[in-house]
Amino acid sequence: MQKRRFAVRRRYPRPSVIAMVALLCLSAGESPAEQPDGVLGALVSAASNAPEPMHEGIAKTYRASTLRPDGLKACILLAHGIDRTLAETEGTRAALRRLDDRIAEAGPRLNALAAAGLTDKAKRAEYEAGLTEYNGHVEERASIAADHNRRVREYGEMAARFETNCNGRAFFPSDLAALRAELPAEVLARLK
Repeated sequence: MQKRRFAVRRRYPRPSVIAMVALLCLSAGESPAEQPDGVLGALVSAASNAPEPMHEGIAKTYRASTLRPDGLKACILLAHGIDRTLAETEGTRAALRRLDDRIAEAGPRLNALAAAGLTDKAKRAEYEAGLTEYNGHVEERASIAADHNRRVREYGEMAARFETNCNGRAFFPSDLAALRAELPAEVLARLK
């Protein structure tokens, strides 16, 4: 008796999200976070650009590489959080640059005033006011730097979770459509 060999054939190919994101990034020449819609936009556009069989087929089959609706919702919220944290990080980085410029600019001016303030009371008062302002900038920079570092750590943790749980996993566009009613307004506003 001859052994029968059965070929396993996927009827409905499920392209991974990472393949779609990579394709989108290569065509746009930007990383997902640099695209106008960020990681969330890349995740959602992967579904809208999926081949036709991914748009349901005969019946939905959730394999290990396919996100179920609850996992998809978690991934969408995580992608939105990544984009928000990245934008906040860019804001704190810009504030740090402005403060660094002010501190660097104030240093030589304060040195000149310190020397002149030894003999001139008006220059001494101007020096003390400048020194107070300088110290305020240094304290503000330390506070913003701590906040910036916290956001960078948060971004790294969220990006690692996204990479582990979401990236490279397919999902059904109909699941995304059904989830819209459950998503917060700020996330819905970003979904087109």
